[in-house]
Amino acid sequence: VGAAIATVFAQAVSVVFAVVLLIKKNLPFKIMKKDFCLNPQCKKFLIIGLPLALQEFLTQMSFLALCAFVNRLGLEASSGYGVACKIVNFAPSALMQSMASFVSQNVGAGKSKRAKRSMFTGIGVGLVVGCFVFTLVFLKGDVLSGFFSTDADVIQNGFAYLKGFAPETILTAVLFSMIGYFNGNDK
Repeated sequence: VGAAIATVFAQAVSVVFAVVLLIKKNLPFKIMKKDFCLNPQCKKFLIIGLPLALQEFLTQMSFLALCAFVNRLGLEASSGYGVACKIVNFAPSALMQSMASFVSQNVGAGKSKRAKRSMFTGIGVGLVVGCFVFTLVFLKGDVLSGFFSTDADVIQNGFAYLKGFAPETILTAVLFSMIGYFNGNDK
């Protein structure tokens, strides 16, 4: 409970500091109260943003369900899953956001061929990194798990989860690049 309260408090303080900084700083434009209203762009943001939000929501719900299931398997399995999740967080999920940003900038500049080439470049780079991570996780996941725990059972359970996760490192390289490309194209 204390950690949750501290997190919310820290975020609130951050927002207050950001607003104060924006008010005191000499910006090349003025922020007025009338700027905070609905405009025609809001509909477009919702059309694009709601499916993305639903996708992220469903993904996080599946991880939550998986976590609840693993927690029922015992302390070692739960700890192993937690260790594996720390390693999994290094997966190329940022590839999707960076791809969407790059593609949307190029589409907006009228360079759709460049945007399409970037998707294939992202897939290629992602596959190289994904294959490396696959090999590392599949063959040496126990060593990686050992960075986060010294308990042999926790390391073994983390390694078992990582072996199941390993193929995903290759699939996400393709999937995230494509999703980023389509998001950048308003699709």
